[in-house]
Order: sequence, then C-alpha cells, then structure tokens
Amino acid sequence: MIVGPTQGERHTPVVEVPLPLPEEDSAEREDWEYDHLFTHTGTGRTGGDSWCDVEIVESTAPELLGLTFEFGY
Repeated sequence: MIVGPTQGERHTPVVEVPLPLPEEDSAEREDWEYDHLFTHTGTGRTGGDSWCDVEIVESTAPELLGLTFEFGY
C-alpha cells in the first residue's frame, strides 16, 4: 500500500521489481528502494513534513510480502 500525497490517501498499484532484494542496510538496498518503490509514491518529496510508507501487501515473491519501506523520515 502506498500512502499518497494527502494524509490518509492510499493507493495500491501493481509494480514489478527486479529480484533478488539487496541486503538490508546496504547502499544497494537504498538505491533499489528509491529506484523501484519511491517513484510510485507520487510525492517527489523526501523531507520536511512529507513522508511515505510503502507496504508490500501482495506479492508472488515471498521475501517481499509484508515488508514496509519508509521514505522521508
């Protein structure tokens, strides 16, 4: 689920991402998150009073299911 630019607004797009998922806390993982998930948040802002949580609610890749990615905190 992607929280949109208006507080409480939610979108559930279908997005294809390359696998495998890079290791957590690595530069490659951060690049992967911004290249493949952040681009679908719709805000274009990463600071100030703006933030987005991206939660994987459905996936054919079990390693992604249930993960949450945070942007702008």
